[in-house]
Amino acid sequence: RERLAASDPANAAWQRDLFISWSKISDVAVAQGDLTSARNAYEEVLAVNQRLAASDPANAEWQRDLSVSLNKLGDLAVAQGDLAGALRCFSESKTIAERLAASDPANAAWQRDLAVSHFKLFQFAQQSGDEAMIQAELHACFLVLDGMKRRGLHMDAPIANLHAQLAPLFPHP
Repeated sequence: RERLAASDPANAAWQRDLFISWSKISDVAVAQGDLTSARNAYEEVLAVNQRLAASDPANAEWQRDLSVSLNKLGDLAVAQGDLAGALRCFSESKTIAERLAASDPANAAWQRDLAVSHFKLFQFAQQSGDEAMIQAELHACFLVLDGMKRRGLHMDAPIANLHAQLAPLFPHP
């Protein structure tokens, strides 16, 4: 896949295939506990995703892929104790998720991605001890989830459960 992608950098299908291969390699490395190899692979994933997203900023799939990759790299940064790197990745991911969610409020997947971004930042804030950020991100996560529920958007079991857990913390007036 690397040879194919390198032979024709404009071939988006080959570039995406390369992204998928690197993603699988990084996931296996994480499962094996090899965080250094995982980080190297995730950085390759991110590079391919950034190229694709930059080549067509209107392509929502590539933007979402970039957001997901940033979240995975952020998770890895947390595991490696790189809190500054994690915050950067999670924040960039949230910016993309916000843009996608705003572009189509009826798209349950994009709303879910935004809620996940807020929840990852909440978890980050817990680890870093930032009380104001803890409250802000948890509330923002709840607002997205509550909006999904009010609009009747599909909520998978983990997301519906998270909404149910957060609802008592943020009662409606």
